[in-house]
Amino acid sequence: PFARIIDIFEVEPNKMCVASRSHAFATVSFTPQIMQTYQCIFEATLDGLPSNLARNRGLIFDIIGEGNLPRVTVVRPILCNQYGNPLLLFKRLLLGHSEKLPLILKNNGTIPAQLHIDLQDQLGVFSLKGRPTTSFIYILEGNKPNEKAKKAHTASLVVSPGNTAEFDVFFHSQKVGRMTGIIHLSVINNQYEETFIHMVGEGYEDDITLDNIHGLVAPASLEASDIPEVIEVFEENGVEDLVAAALVDHIQFGDCHIGNSYNDIMVTMKSDVPITLKKMGVKCKIAKIMFQLPADQVPDWDDRMRTVKWVDVPRNTPGTFTTKRKVIETDPEPAHSVTEENHRELQLQISANVDFASYQCQTSDVHFKETLVYQTRVFELDLINSGHVQLEFSWISEDTGKVVSFAMPENLGSTQKDQLSQGTLHTGSTLDSALDHWTNGSPPPFSVEPSAGIVPVRKTQKLKVKFSPLDIGDFESKLFCQIPNLPPGEQGPVLVAKGRSLLPFCHFDLKDSDYISGYRRNPELRGSSSGTLDPNTRVIEFTTVGIGGKNLRTFTILNPTDSTYSFCWISEETESLQNPPAFTCLTKKGFIHPEKKAEIVFQFTPSHLDVTEALWTFLIPEHNITVPFLLVGKATDPLISLDKSHLNFSALLI
Repeated sequence: PFARIIDIFEVEPNKMCVASRSHAFATVSFTPQIMQTYQCIFEATLDGLPSNLARNRGLIFDIIGEGNLPRVTVVRPILCNQYGNPLLLFKRLLLGHSEKLPLILKNNGTIPAQLHIDLQDQLGVFSLKGRPTTSFIYILEGNKPNEKAKKAHTASLVVSPGNTAEFDVFFHSQKVGRMTGIIHLSVINNQYEETFIHMVGEGYEDDITLDNIHGLVAPASLEASDIPEVIEVFEENGVEDLVAAALVDHIQFGDCHIGNSYNDIMVTMKSDVPITLKKMGVKCKIAKIMFQLPADQVPDWDDRMRTVKWVDVPRNTPGTFTTKRKVIETDPEPAHSVTEENHRELQLQISANVDFASYQCQTSDVHFKETLVYQTRVFELDLINSGHVQLEFSWISEDTGKVVSFAMPENLGSTQKDQLSQGTLHTGSTLDSALDHWTNGSPPPFSVEPSAGIVPVRKTQKLKVKFSPLDIGDFESKLFCQIPNLPPGEQGPVLVAKGRSLLPFCHFDLKDSDYISGYRRNPELRGSSSGTLDPNTRVIEFTTVGIGGKNLRTFTILNPTDSTYSFCWISEETESLQNPPAFTCLTKKGFIHPEKKAEIVFQFTPSHLDVTEALWTFLIPEHNITVPFLLVGKATDPLISLDKSHLNFSALLI
């Protein structure tokens, strides 16, 4: 329908008087009538001025509004009935049991939606419960008619745009038969948004039931030790012979008393050849019996029960001591008589998959590039489960040889010396940050992560082979992957890892920063005034809140050589009274003895917010080694927020 713009946008007041150096507020109301975009021009003019001056000194801007309706979609359940309505289909439950299914609603619109939820259930077997992640105006949990009379709806809530509301819907099996119910969803201010969610459940009563039937394949969240051995049941006919061969022991319930008695039964799948069972039927015969003795005098029995006795062994010669012998006897079945000639049968259905494990993995040698002591170089590879059953693996290492030479090459060029001094080699393979300190016990230089695990069917496990030398020399090790359940004659992958370690002149106990490599640095900052940064530049980062405070960063330098040398730190920044340095080194000079550490302390005093950079150089004069450092400090504003924007105490009686 046609609507005038003054019916859509309204300003209140349309005239006002504003005092000198003061202000006033005008309120614009937007009342859309259909789902479309509206636009108008807001114009404020001054009275008492000529038209040309009033137009130049006035205020003009556009106002745009979009008409919309609140709407909510049903994310769960995804099942629908023949009419397209969402359906919560509960399992067939024994009387006294219950089951819950999720109900998830999402606001896919652009405005908040207020929902009214009504649970319509004449028999009182369905109930609704909100999850802790959802806020409600009110909700009546459980199925209580007295509480329903006090509220107009079962639940009322507001769902913000993009958010979800989550519930648990319960079915309590109280009566035999099929039971239905409806959850009615209505969205306020949207007469077209009305949803009916149907609920269907069935209760039954029986003398014998089979419970706790698990699946053959465990969920991904379970560990290997949690995978159940009980097989999931399905259905198929004509394979009794094959099932009888796989299931060695006959399944028997034994004698059960009247009442809620139960027996645990384990079905074991065992085969020496690959085999796949799908929906294979197993019949369990059941008959009602009557004991010859009163039921309270007859113990529970099944054919697994045994009694251990110690009996005397006959003496071969007189005068010798009597010895005992352990005898295990099967408990006899209690005397009984069958009360019915027609036996009842329970139908079990079994699916199983028995197969050898199969994998794909690189088995060539792994040659690591020269790596500095206390550094880690990483090589990545994939372990692929190409079989039809899950793949278990575990890695073990076997050192085959190591040649150590503590002599430092004399013909090292200055470039290589500079690289060695940093503890950083910029080569093709990945280089991790410095790891362990100088220790007496050296762990193996090669390792695999993860060292053990399970690869699901047709999935890939990423593996990392790491070379972490703690002394210098040539290293070689065989890495064996142990995989159970491989075909006869096959073994897991074997990797031969080789690497050479070099001794640096010094080692900085600093975690590597991705400030430069991760492209987090702004190239226009003053730290780059001297040109492009050296690719071997190390980064030290500071983070602080507010300005004016002193922030310290402490780390150590290790001298792994056999001689003492001196060190010094040189600032590359221009200092002046107008430009005080933000970074100060509190340990500018010193000596480091062989196999000892020196502690270095830098201080960051920010004078402004955001990022501050400074270039420093670490120098070892005896070896003419320099290492460039970039100091980065980031100062941010204190972030303080209140959980409430206002406090309303309402009206109070004096």
